[in-house]
Amino acid sequence: MTAKRARRSNDYYPTPPCAALAMAEVAGDCRGLRVLDPAAGAGTLLRWAFPGASHEAIEIDRLLADECHRNGVEVVCGNALEIAEPWLRADVIGANPPFCLLEAFVHRALYVLKAAAETGRSRTSHILLPTGWLQAAARADLPEPDLTLLTWRPQFIIEDNASGPSATFAIATWTTENVLRPRTHGHVRRIARPAVSAALLADYERVNRFLSAMPTLGEQAVLI
Repeated sequence: MTAKRARRSNDYYPTPPCAALAMAEVAGDCRGLRVLDPAAGAGTLLRWAFPGASHEAIEIDRLLADECHRNGVEVVCGNALEIAEPWLRADVIGANPPFCLLEAFVHRALYVLKAAAETGRSRTSHILLPTGWLQAAARADLPEPDLTLLTWRPQFIIEDNASGPSATFAIATWTTENVLRPRTHGHVRRIARPAVSAALLADYERVNRFLSAMPTLGEQAVLI
């Protein structure tokens, strides 16, 4: 029997470029908007999915936050679930949160959208998540998002001897329009796997090499 692989200590796995490009297609042109990734890691999702936007990140790990900064992303180093201001500044939230904290990140995004809806400000949240998580009975009370189903299974782990991906994923889109409106279901569509350039793949491989060279993730965490 194959031993179960230990998860990284902060549950950070960079978003594969194919999934980031799918989010770019869902989000559309965000130039001129302020886009926040509250669980940014090295900041690749912002750079790949929201080109031309004003990027802001929250990242709890100091080394990863420094990597965001080196790549031109405005970053706050701290716990996104304890920091308010970057959430409040954002026009768009784009995220692939750590699975162990997915529930908390989704509820924080919904809280921000509901607060914005009450003041008449338009905001959008795109969250990459496993479809099984959203289908669970425990999430039946969540506002219905619009769903973009990925027609392939993204490979989040590229380590040697890694098993193939087992989970299906979707991009859940909540907006200030649909977060308060009662409805029986959201709009659902499927998206084909985007073509990924050699340059983007090289960037993804570089980030994974950076992660391999880091100390145990989480040891450098700094909360503000």
